[in-house]
Amino acid sequence: MAAVVVTMGGSCSDGSGRLETLRSDPMADYEVSVAIDVTVTEVAGGTADVASPSIITRTFTVPDGDFQNAIDELATAAEAAGWTLTERGAIGFNGEKRIDDLNAQIEITGTDDNNHVWVKISSR
Repeated sequence: MAAVVVTMGGSCSDGSGRLETLRSDPMADYEVSVAIDVTVTEVAGGTADVASPSIITRTFTVPDGDFQNAIDELATAAEAAGWTLTERGAIGFNGEKRIDDLNAQIEITGTDDNNHVWVKISSR
């Protein structure tokens, strides 16, 4: 599996503390069992007058026919990691969890037509 990591931001005056907290969650480095590859994107966010969230997104390419299984696997793993999930109207799940002193959100979804699924965790 190939991994590409893009980190934006990084000083202590931005959201790097929140990003580190998100990295401590098991979903921040979860590997889908059938994934062909994974791309990881991290954004530290900011703490200006209106703070922008810190975000970790893991996007997986899965084989034809494994799209829904991958979504279900991610949801099962997230619940095991303490996330409270609700089904999204279209595909996947949304949820929330407290990680240390951070209120965090999770989105598990994808696009069936190109066999991509992703998990995005973010600070609020």
